[in-house]
Amino acid sequence: KSIYNALEESLLRPQDTLGDLARDVPLKHLQTKEFSYSPENTSRRIKTFFQRSPDSSLGFKELRQYVDKNRLEDFPVSLAPAREDPHSLDIPETADLSPIPIVLGQFVESFLVVTDREGVMLIDQHVAHERILYDQILRNQANNRKIPTQKLLIPQIIELTAEQKASITPLLDHLNSNGFEVEWFGERTIAVKGVPVIAKDCREIPRLMEKIINTVENEPSSHSTGGEAQRLGEKIAISVSCQSAIKINTPLSPEKMQWLVDSLFRCKNPYTCPHGRPITLRMNIEDVLRGFKRI
Repeated sequence: KSIYNALEESLLRPQDTLGDLARDVPLKHLQTKEFSYSPENTSRRIKTFFQRSPDSSLGFKELRQYVDKNRLEDFPVSLAPAREDPHSLDIPETADLSPIPIVLGQFVESFLVVTDREGVMLIDQHVAHERILYDQILRNQANNRKIPTQKLLIPQIIELTAEQKASITPLLDHLNSNGFEVEWFGERTIAVKGVPVIAKDCREIPRLMEKIINTVENEPSSHSTGGEAQRLGEKIAISVSCQSAIKINTPLSPEKMQWLVDSLFRCKNPYTCPHGRPITLRMNIEDVLRGFKRI
């Protein structure tokens, strides 16, 4: 018979179970030496190994004697001692990766998944865009550049409280010189006819004006000094950038996501928004390797 026929005949007999065979093999022989393969005597060894006793059961006593004598050294099995950690040297290479952040995708249509040579980042798309717009407004103000105005098809009529009227009165000139077009439309009513181009996609103009008014309510009534005017400009920039930035739960194209990331990291401070909230959450490569117990 061939080796395969002998194996098949032995395995198909109910009394010859591999489980009993495995339990009866002394473990000390499996831990002391690697087994080697000898093509010239493999057939003879396997035939002897599966030889049955006269009562048609596998002779475990004879098997023990055989194992003790031959130490299983002629069987084609390798049981080399396992390393303490077989994956400890499998460390990914990062030297050839680009240092430029690359967008992998969008998470719950609110956060960008970004990778670079140092690790992986989650970027809040709203506050990232807010930082970009805020820096853009401040650059225009610092360079005394007139901010382009986007005319509204339908002017927004906003009624004010007495407190709001008192706050916005000294603010109108500043708004109109920074991209807004606002004028009085009654005793306590204003008409917003235009907004900065940056805010052209803002769908809640009344809410935008309310935020601007609220940010300056505690400002001094006079904004004639340079420091006060600068601070007022910063507060307006915060309100405009926050209301105009991309919202969460907004799907973005790959090109838009990459533009957002590229523009963010050109900002002076790409890690916090104008309100002080974090923009990025980073997991360095060391954190990843440590989390998977590779270092």
